[in-house]
Amino acid sequence: MKILASIRIIPIGTGDPSISKYVAGVVEILRDLGLRYMIGPFNTSVEVERISDLNIIIEKIIDYFKKSGVKRVAIDIQLDIRLDKEITLEYKIRSVEEKIT
Repeated sequence: MKILASIRIIPIGTGDPSISKYVAGVVEILRDLGLRYMIGPFNTSVEVERISDLNIIIEKIIDYFKKSGVKRVAIDIQLDIRLDKEITLEYKIRSVEEKIT
């Protein structure tokens, strides 16, 4: 069963309104873990097999921010868990696109 997670990071007190370098750091973590992900304008979505995989991701993100000198970060996570069938990030997008007339 795949679990789809949307992760939004908000570094606080960096002195710079741009957070793209931090988003890039988080995307590198996902890539290094070999996970499927999609970058969006407000969040990054990822596919995991288990909730424990998500815990690993969050721990690595927190470590990344500690090493980056960020003193505070807010992390929003949304989960989509289909129990009746397996879904992917691409499936969700394709399902909507097929319904657009």
